[in-house]
Amino acid sequence: RDGKLKFANKRSEVHWKFREALDPDYGATMALPPDKELLGDLCAAKWSIKTGRIYIESKDEIIKRLGRSPDCADAVVLAWGGSQTWLVS
Repeated sequence: RDGKLKFANKRSEVHWKFREALDPDYGATMALPPDKELLGDLCAAKWSIKTGRIYIESKDEIIKRLGRSPDCADAVVLAWGGSQTWLVS
């Protein structure tokens, strides 16, 4: 939130900002439907910080771990982010 770290790519940025938008400690009012698959998808990604940049785990790595694609999370984050361009990053 303080802008000290940058993002490795647009996909990392949109997912991170979506997480922030859900954080009630910062006054978030967004709510998600009670869907177990969506919750699992949103919690599945691993994060890392390298050379001052925030990276989200690749979708291929998430698929390897879950045994399926996190399509529910992608759909919600994509709709919230308003642009499909981050998916190609």
